[in-house]
Amino acid sequence: MSPFSTVAELSRNWQDALVGHFPAEYAKEYGDQLGRQMIDLGHGALAEDRQRELNIRIGHRACLNSLMDTLVTAARTDQEGAVALSQSSVFAALQTAPVSGTLTLSKIPLPDCSEWIDIEGSAASLPDFIEFVKNSLLSHNGVHLFPSAFVHAFLGKKPMPYAKHGRIGDIQCSLAVLRTPKQHEVEQGRSTVRSLTDLFIIMMRVDPATKTALVYTIHRRPTSDLPWLQQLKTDVKSPEHTPTYEHLVGQVLRETIMSASASLDAVRVRTDVLANTRLSVRPAEVVEAFLLRGRQAQTIRRSMAANIRVIESWSEREELHLKDDLTMAMEAATTLHGVAEEVEEIAFGGMDVRVSLVGFRAQENMKLFTYLSAITQPLALLTGWYGMNWQPMPEFLDPNGYYWFLIGAGVLFLAMIGMLVWFTRDPPQATTAIEDELGDGESGEPATVVTHEPTKA
Repeated sequence: MSPFSTVAELSRNWQDALVGHFPAEYAKEYGDQLGRQMIDLGHGALAEDRQRELNIRIGHRACLNSLMDTLVTAARTDQEGAVALSQSSVFAALQTAPVSGTLTLSKIPLPDCSEWIDIEGSAASLPDFIEFVKNSLLSHNGVHLFPSAFVHAFLGKKPMPYAKHGRIGDIQCSLAVLRTPKQHEVEQGRSTVRSLTDLFIIMMRVDPATKTALVYTIHRRPTSDLPWLQQLKTDVKSPEHTPTYEHLVGQVLRETIMSASASLDAVRVRTDVLANTRLSVRPAEVVEAFLLRGRQAQTIRRSMAANIRVIESWSEREELHLKDDLTMAMEAATTLHGVAEEVEEIAFGGMDVRVSLVGFRAQENMKLFTYLSAITQPLALLTGWYGMNWQPMPEFLDPNGYYWFLIGAGVLFLAMIGMLVWFTRDPPQATTAIEDELGDGESGEPATVVTHEPTKA
């Protein structure tokens, strides 16, 4: 039975299994009920309330449970047959799987009798690739190789790295969905996880009896774009190296995580350039650039945090025997997480400084306009006063009116000069008072803290 059976297929399988044990009409009725509930043949015995819910006759319940227990035993036998499935037959199934596109497969045997199968490229369409995953990666001739839930990793619905685990009989199966960065996307100004990275999937099944593993690595980017993967393949094939599957998985995880260092370095360098830019250079554009670099650093930091959780999840699985080999991968993820966090703080801090500077300059401009308004207001008053066409105006009839006008204009002029001096003064008293309160730093004398006792009533 396929791990991705439809309701119709499940109903037909149940009817075929029940025909020899129940009358035809009941076999069809029970088969339809079990199929609609998506209960597979390896489910096991049903509880009493569940049988009542499915309208199983009282006289048929014990017989149905006995039959379902028998089917569980048969399913377990099929799964144990999957353990005995040779790695060569799995690789042959992958090579003959009907799929169109640019998928390329390479098989690399390991010295400990384990196998590494690397799959790169993509199918012509997502449905074609999902079909390839279902029928070749996760199952082979009806035999489960990996849990069916692993197919969700290839749909790309979760943007951040994550891990899954499951069992097929005694076989421990694990999945790690990682992300490899695309440096050219950093240079083009992308900041989301999907736009900055590509999927890199690692799947492995460990046989505790033989202590061997089947390791898959699936990625869209060609190996030529991943120099570390190309070098790792060369090292594994070299007779001078004898890596085990534990060492291989540890290296793949570490190098996948370390591949983000180039993108992070690019973000850091651009952030440093922005931080050293003169404050007078186009503040709006600099703020926008700071925001972009901060978002890119934030994306890398969140990705590293998710990678740390993936490594912890794999390390906790004692069946994988990877705890010691994942130490370097954990150190790499922790280091890059710290660097990304620092770059993020610098970027957002620089953005806040520039935004504050823009506000400060706006306040300075408003202050200047206030000064100009205060200085020109008396002149505007005199102009408006003597620009009125009233007759008569008493000061015009006064023989000394002109002199009184000159005296008034002189007073206003002196008032304007006084206001200008007052507005532009640089009072040192406040700075001196603060320095006196904090103490003399050069003499090493501690600051004197003055406390005031509350006044008693």
